[in-house]
Amino acid sequence: MDLYIEKIKEISKRLTNDGTVEILIGYRSGSVDGKNEPCMIRNNYEVDDLVWDNNCRINLATYLVNRKEEKIGIIAKGCDSRNINNLIIENKIKREQLYIIGVPCKGMHSQNSTNELANNCKTCKYKNPVIYDELCADLVEEDKDVDRYEDIREIEAMEPQDKWEFFEKLLKPCTRCYACRNACPLCYCPTCFVDESKPQWVGKVMVRLIFEPIIS
Repeated sequence: MDLYIEKIKEISKRLTNDGTVEILIGYRSGSVDGKNEPCMIRNNYEVDDLVWDNNCRINLATYLVNRKEEKIGIIAKGCDSRNINNLIIENKIKREQLYIIGVPCKGMHSQNSTNELANNCKTCKYKNPVIYDELCADLVEEDKDVDRYEDIREIEAMEPQDKWEFFEKLLKPCTRCYACRNACPLCYCPTCFVDESKPQWVGKVMVRLIFEPIIS
């Protein structure tokens, strides 16, 4: 990981210094241990704030939707790059706006354990970026035969009552804060179904006013 971040910083300094990008989206240490947060680098000296380790879980593609005509650098794992590809296809960002620093990924830690991979990383088939301009490390081995739907089959095999209890327990902690919606890189509908629900706790405009300054 130390080699990763040194190469990421080297590339980022070059891109911000020569004007290839006007802004670079990456990760910096968060206020809570084990939870790095997104950041936007606008100056060469800010590059030293960048970090890379097994706690870079947040998908940075979220911050590309409907950006202005600026040149953007972005650090992208395999999952990030697949979402970036989709945003390009959906005309939410232009490919020529982007300089993608690809990061071959060996998996992120679970939020609850520093010794265990996150569940989605355990079944990931695409550890390497599928689209990039420059790699910060050699490509890693991928397991294309991994079973991604074992947990789904277990749910499908449940009796109706057990299935009901499973989802009831899963959804019980939900407070409708909409954080899942705002963290999703593919959630860019003009009107979201949760905005039409009652009660409407927080609208999209208010959410953006709250969260956009945090990463700016």
